[in-house]
Amino acid sequence: MAELDLRWFDNPEDERQLKQLVDSIDVLDANNLSSNDVRQLLDVFERFPDDDGFESFWGIVHVLERAGGYESALVDSVLRSPGEFNLMMINRLLNGGIKHAGDQSLLSLLEDVARSARGNPNPARLAKHFVEYQRNKT
Repeated sequence: MAELDLRWFDNPEDERQLKQLVDSIDVLDANNLSSNDVRQLLDVFERFPDDDGFESFWGIVHVLERAGGYESALVDSVLRSPGEFNLMMINRLLNGGIKHAGDQSLLSLLEDVARSARGNPNPARLAKHFVEYQRNKT
């Protein structure tokens, strides 16, 4: 199977591109994702940190979660460019009882993002929300 290349995707509001993105995700075999495939999928979140592609980005979440083994790449993605979907995936890992990806504490990662707006206050606000949620869980 050819390596996934989603660099062409440059407009999360373009109906044609969104259909092509969904089609590209739908043909992926979650059991055989390469590290490049994972990186390409997470890169969509990094390039569009405040978008959801009219909910088409959920397909990325689902294929990655089915595949597993993406956690370290997800941490790297958040470190490069925190956004709605990669932060939400960190929160979902914590909800599932996964506290670390390698040596990285996932809660500490959210706390770091919550303290640093990096020019965009939305990720910091969302990370703060997830930190508060995780701390208040029983």
